[in-house]
Amino acid sequence: YFDFSRGGVVEIHDKTSLEWDLAFRRSKVISNGGATNKFGKAGLINLGSPNFDQVVDVPTNNYTPDMSTKTETENPILLKWYSYNYLTHKLSAKANTYAMKTADSKYAKVKFLDFYCANKETGCIKMQYVYQDNGSNQFTKPASG
Repeated sequence: YFDFSRGGVVEIHDKTSLEWDLAFRRSKVISNGGATNKFGKAGLINLGSPNFDQVVDVPTNNYTPDMSTKTETENPILLKWYSYNYLTHKLSAKANTYAMKTADSKYAKVKFLDFYCANKETGCIKMQYVYQDNGSNQFTKPASG
């Protein structure tokens, strides 16, 4: 489990807690909202592949929450955050940037970078993100001076 407000991995014993925003199992990523947790407000929007730093604001609505399928719960926006190479059986992160509404209705922008650990083992998802803790959907820094 990952919590943007704390900037890292957290241990969660109750999935209905609002103390997490994303959960990871191998290459699968879910959010803390919708079918995963009716109390969580998390959802995502795929913004495509703009330069991460050029995303200065994110939408305030139309976020896709997790949904139930016949076999499990998933977030349809996060189903293909990666490309799969059938020859090498390796995953590569797509260049997409995602807008995220967190479990407690704050905003973040997220880009997945890698699926592999330093020793080339799988399951170490690396991501770049900016979290806006004041509830704003803006990611610009005020001009100093």
